[in-house]
Amino acid sequence: MRYAYALAGLGRTQDALEIYAQLRKEAPDDYRVYSEMGIIYSSLGEMVLAQENFKKAVDVNPSPETYLNYSAVLERVGDLKEAIRYLKLYLQITQEGNTPRKREAERALADWERRLR
Repeated sequence: MRYAYALAGLGRTQDALEIYAQLRKEAPDDYRVYSEMGIIYSSLGEMVLAQENFKKAVDVNPSPETYLNYSAVLERVGDLKEAIRYLKLYLQITQEGNTPRKREAERALADWERRLR
């Protein structure tokens, strides 16, 4: 997995995706594979594939990290209602305390709720 991550960091996204696809077959319950694929697809503007992979990460490992990532891609595709739902889940169960990331999530939630009205 580190090699695929390094390839993605070097901009060799297609090579990284091929490795992650193989890893997905070998370890279908490893949410990190789906999360990393979601990140790559999102960076490529392939939002349907990003959304599918982040959703799978949530299904495999419902956690603050996966909720936060999934909420971000849902917002990008325009599904604010679901984005808000998952961002609230993140905020409810995160153990982060008052971190910059959590404060940003709280600001995003307020913004998204305003936009939904």
